[in-house]
Amino acid sequence: MSAAEWLKILRGNIAALPIQDCEAFQRLWHDGRLRFTGAQPDPNALDALSAALVCSCLDNEQRLLIVLPDRSPSRSALLFAAGLIINAIDSIDLQRAPQRVLYAGSHIGIRDQLSRVWINNLRLDNVFAQDRASGRKAGVSNTDSLAEYLPQVLTAYAPSDPASLLAEYRPAWIAVDCGEGHGLKWLEPLLKSTADSKIPLVGWCQNPLADTVEIFSEQRAQVFRWPSSTQISLDQQGLTYPITRLGAISLEGRSTEAVEPHLQQACDVLADLTKRNLSGRMERDALSVAWRQLRLLESLTIPLDIHEAEAPSYWGLHTVRHGIETLVAFAEALRASSPSVASSFASAGHGLELAIEGINQFGPPHWHALTEMCVTDVEADAARLLLFPSDARCQLFELSLLADYNISLEDLAALRTTLLSARDFYGKGRRPWLGHPDREDVPGFLRATDVSSWQVIVAGLPSSRLLHQLEPGLRTGMQIDFLLYSYQLPNLSWRLDRCIDALSVPAAETTEVLSVLGSEVEQASLVDVLPPLSKGETSAFSIKEKREAQRFFRSNAVPSLELDPAVEAAWLFADEADDPDEEADLIRGGDGQASEGTAGGASLFVPQAIEITFEEGWCGLFAPDATLNVLTQQSGNHDLQPRYMRAIRTNDLILFIHGQRRQNLYELIVQRIHNHPAFAIHTELIARWQRDIVTSYNQWCKKWGHQRGAEELYMALHSRGCTRSKQAVAQWVQGLRLRTQDREDMRRLAEVLGMDFVRRHYRRIHDAAGRIHGIHIQLGKMLTDWLLHGHSAAGELLDRELGLSFEDLKSSLLRLRVKSKQIVDGPFYHEHLGTLEQL
Repeated sequence: MSAAEWLKILRGNIAALPIQDCEAFQRLWHDGRLRFTGAQPDPNALDALSAALVCSCLDNEQRLLIVLPDRSPSRSALLFAAGLIINAIDSIDLQRAPQRVLYAGSHIGIRDQLSRVWINNLRLDNVFAQDRASGRKAGVSNTDSLAEYLPQVLTAYAPSDPASLLAEYRPAWIAVDCGEGHGLKWLEPLLKSTADSKIPLVGWCQNPLADTVEIFSEQRAQVFRWPSSTQISLDQQGLTYPITRLGAISLEGRSTEAVEPHLQQACDVLADLTKRNLSGRMERDALSVAWRQLRLLESLTIPLDIHEAEAPSYWGLHTVRHGIETLVAFAEALRASSPSVASSFASAGHGLELAIEGINQFGPPHWHALTEMCVTDVEADAARLLLFPSDARCQLFELSLLADYNISLEDLAALRTTLLSARDFYGKGRRPWLGHPDREDVPGFLRATDVSSWQVIVAGLPSSRLLHQLEPGLRTGMQIDFLLYSYQLPNLSWRLDRCIDALSVPAAETTEVLSVLGSEVEQASLVDVLPPLSKGETSAFSIKEKREAQRFFRSNAVPSLELDPAVEAAWLFADEADDPDEEADLIRGGDGQASEGTAGGASLFVPQAIEITFEEGWCGLFAPDATLNVLTQQSGNHDLQPRYMRAIRTNDLILFIHGQRRQNLYELIVQRIHNHPAFAIHTELIARWQRDIVTSYNQWCKKWGHQRGAEELYMALHSRGCTRSKQAVAQWVQGLRLRTQDREDMRRLAEVLGMDFVRRHYRRIHDAAGRIHGIHIQLGKMLTDWLLHGHSAAGELLDRELGLSFEDLKSSLLRLRVKSKQIVDGPFYHEHLGTLEQL
């Protein structure tokens, strides 16, 4: 069934919902009284149809997620506004007290969105009192007779304790803005709490490949999926939607033969272990480590010696050596308690070591294949895009290509080839050009307008996060191929099938939603709407021993297959274990101390952990080198300071940032504001400055050596007029400061270290960092007062332009007092430490 036919039938079914008999609802939508300033035309009235679903969900006290048809900013604002207005009208009709509505999300912006929603000549942000959750209880203060019945909106961003929040404020219903988010750790606890309390809930998301959809389904909430609005429009015009083909490129050649059998052996062992559903903490830690090590070797896109030398400089990357050491440590620790499990891990480790020997002897197959692809001709009107899972891996491939073959990005552009990280693809793929923010003025750089068709090649097996980031390209008619080993083909097929299912609109699911909401739907009236995707062919790429053009051998299409549920479970666990968020730290450090976590130079495990229990009923395991924010007192003044775990004492007052493994206030601020339109470019500029300075200083030290390099840099800066100390310079190059104190010192650094982007934009970078630093200072003062006295100045703004208040951040924070502390023997996987659980 076409999307246009589906919409026509759906319109009739939604017209049968009881809400359509509401005169107020009809006036809002059909008389055009509700509008969004600057909204794009909505010829199919999709917003009105979605609003009918929202209001029906609330009337029937259900839980519903709507997967929006596009990323128009008006969609979510109008959905939320519709629910608020109908709730207000019900309160007026029933002469009941105004109700509370809880708005939950990850990023600020709802005040700005509501300020663009109008009812006749009334702006919504002037009507609804947006008291902040976790500050003071809502109360009516507006004396206007109409306002007395309007619901009061409480906002909670990434709430740390949803159950307590619901128990305290008892909202009439909940709005959940999932946006484009993937991996929202607060979402599942919130949904479980609403199931227990039977509170109606309406959610929306913009990316159908986000795990948000799966979480709602697992919690037995209703899910309604819109087809793409573009797909609907093209169908109505009788035009063909461009088909995106998803294929595979299977590696062949001597280097592949030396590596693949050993990787497959390790994969088989780990899949068997996963199917056994290991329950012990140490066993699951070991399994996560082993999967991560396997995935690293399966998708190694640079020479191994370069990876081992450079990985310590990039957050989120680890050396192969550290991975093997960690796996050996866990196997040894398990030998006494679980000898059969330890033996399996030893077997997997042996396979990985043999694969490493093959890589050392012949080189990584992915590296050989990608470098050959780089210099292979493409058609005159086409282009090739090599896509990497993270900024770090993309940048390392770029540097390796330059080091080994003296091929630059400009050389690649002349060959109609470009490199991109998945994060940049997701952010820039919806803009008129593809590439990094600073390359739009590079001569010969590939722009979307210069290319009629793209072939995207993804290095390695895609994780769920990577597929989520590919979503914009899945609607553009691209050819997307995944470069991998032949034994990975069944796993890829399973992932692509799940991807196609997620982008489809299942008739059964739609029918169930409409029935639950009160519309009588004939079973045969709706048919599945399929996305414009197809699984293409599998190609074999034969790696040449010499640098010749590659040959492709066409074979069968990527197969579809029925899988044992245990195999699916194994692949899901492997995906989760392999999916650390390498890009989570948009901005690191900021206040002169290192952010704890898993920098590439650190070990993947710790032999012991520190267990802390708190008087409020929480407990957690922490690495010894982790830090917590402690309220300290010196000379009668209180201050919030990071303190290492060994210095934590009983009765200390702790500020814990829930859901954030690195307890860094700068990161908390950035996580809330980085998607705000007024601030997105600021965070990108600062993140780029911190990435570039660490990488450029690393290259500098290769020339001089670390000890002499630090001295040479200090002398070079002072010869240009810098007056800062050696300690300050060291903090700059380690990425521990948001900015230099003197703006011109940032320019001097850029000139000495050859950071062209920073040199051109240093003024903007310095100003952006100064703004975040100012928010941080204000936040520190408010947090100190809150920790001391347990209350805060509700509604006080940290940044007026952003509308960022203390209350926007406080819902993610826990005020805890240390009850006890003890050392626990391990080993422990570093990635699984640093979180809290309720006792």
